[in-house]
This record gives sequence, structure tokens and C-alpha cells, in this order.
Amino acid sequence: MVGYIGPNGAGKSAAIKIMCGILTTESGICVINGRTPWKERVDHVREIGVVFGQRSQLWWDVPVIDSFELIRDIYNVDEKLYKDNL
Repeated sequence: MVGYIGPNGAGKSAAIKIMCGILTTESGICVINGRTPWKERVDHVREIGVVFGQRSQLWWDVPVIDSFELIRDIYNVDEKLYKDNL
């Protein structure tokens, strides 16, 4: 687990997004676990977890249970495991 802190505008979010495969670099390279994140994003994100501040996984205009089920589908969580944890 890593905490990444610094002043506003220092590039923290951009660096994390590059490491997650959300953004690509303009120059240089980024290799994590032998993968270039934006080139092998599906396999890469199966092995990482990232929490961005000031974001919610729930949507204001959608019931909580619908949000949970959508997230379950997005992350391909087993139905039984989901129900056991719910």
C-alpha cells in the first residue's frame, strides 16, 4: 500500500492515471509488473487497486443497490460472493 502526497499541480493524479493505464505518457516509459499499463490495461488492472479522493462509486440519482450491482458487473464479482458480502 502506498500513499502519494504532494502539492496541487505536482502531477500526482496524472502519474497515478498513467500507472493505472488511464493516461499514456508523452515521453518516457512506465512498466509495472512487466506490463505497459495502457497497452495491457485489462490484465494490468486485475492486479491493482486505486482509490482517488473526492470520488464516489455511488451515483446520486441511482438507488444504492443498483450502484452496487453495476459495480459488481463492472468488476465481474461472483454472484454468490456478492450476495454473501451484501
